[in-house]
Amino acid sequence: HTVAFDGVPVIVHPSNPVKGLTRKQVADIYTGAVVNWKQGPHGQAAA
Repeated sequence: HTVAFDGVPVIVHPSNPVKGLTRKQVADIYTGAVVNWKQGPHGQAAA
């Protein structure tokens, strides 16, 4: 039985070049599957 759900807001600086992430990409960041922005959707380093 599910007792509760928890929401996690994702907030980024407006100058960050990444314009969007999927739910899976956010999960990969939080679980450590992605540890570098170059592994992200655009292959860009963070500004």
